[in-house]
Amino acid sequence: LWFWQMFDRSPIGLNLWLGMRFRCMLARHIFDHMGSGVRIYHGVELTYGYNLSVGDGAVIRQGALLSDRGGITIGKGAVIGSFARIFSHNYSPDNFERVTLKPTRIGTGARVASHTIVLAGQDVAPGQAVGSFPVERS
Repeated sequence: LWFWQMFDRSPIGLNLWLGMRFRCMLARHIFDHMGSGVRIYHGVELTYGYNLSVGDGAVIRQGALLSDRGGITIGKGAVIGSFARIFSHNYSPDNFERVTLKPTRIGTGARVASHTIVLAGQDVAPGQAVGSFPVERS
C-alpha cells in the first residue's frame, strides 16, 4: 500500500499509460480480488486494500476514496466517478470510538457519480446510477 501511494505521488505515476498498468499490477497483490481489464486512475486512495474486491472491466476514476475497512465489492463493469467516497464503516454518534463495520457492494454495471458519497452497508443495485450525471449534448 505504501508503494502504491509513493508511485502515485511520483511524476511517473502521472503517466496515464504506465500508471494504469502499474496500479493494476500492484492491485493483484494487494486486493482480495482483482478482475481483468480494470482501469484504476491516478490518486485513488485505499484504507487497507486487502478488503477490496474489484470485478472485470471496472473503472475507478481519479481521486476516489475506497475506505475498505469493512469490505467493499465492486461488480463487473461498474464505474466509480472522480473523487467519489465509498465507505464500509461508520462511527456511533454518541461514542466516536465505537466503529461498526458494514460491507458495501457496488453492483454489476452500476455507476457512482463524481463527488458522490456511498455510506457503509449500502448495496448499489446492478445497473443503478447513484448521484448526478451531466446531460449528454447532441
